[in-house]
Amino acid sequence: MAFASTMGIIFPTALAATPVHPTHRAQRWVLYYLAATMNVAAGVCWTFVNETSRHDPEKRAYVGAMMNAFAYIFTAWVPIFTFPTYKQPFIVTGNYVNAGFAAAALVLSVLIGYLHNRDVKRKAAQKQPSLRDEETSSGEQEKL
Repeated sequence: MAFASTMGIIFPTALAATPVHPTHRAQRWVLYYLAATMNVAAGVCWTFVNETSRHDPEKRAYVGAMMNAFAYIFTAWVPIFTFPTYKQPFIVTGNYVNAGFAAAALVLSVLIGYLHNRDVKRKAAQKQPSLRDEETSSGEQEKL
């Protein structure tokens, strides 16, 4: 997810920075095609949700439903405001907005990874008995 988000920052920013009608059109077309690399993160996001919440079906259903709802909301409304048809093909702001969303996705993916690893460590610490518990249980066994 972090790689796709990083590419989602680089390529739309490059598109916004290059002239709309350059002398070498191939450069602009390559940037357009490479800007779509962020779209591959959707499958990774769904896999990550299923992996992190595999032991809690209720959490998985809720997170999946929220992801789906926000995906439809963003897909329906954001392009209307960021890529208005009356400004075509001179859409510079929309490319910067795309880069901003990619930066937010990068921050969120790092945050989610950190929180997931923290939860895994907490669960592992809860399962592992402490040294004091072992001393207490061995002392009780000696009394028996």
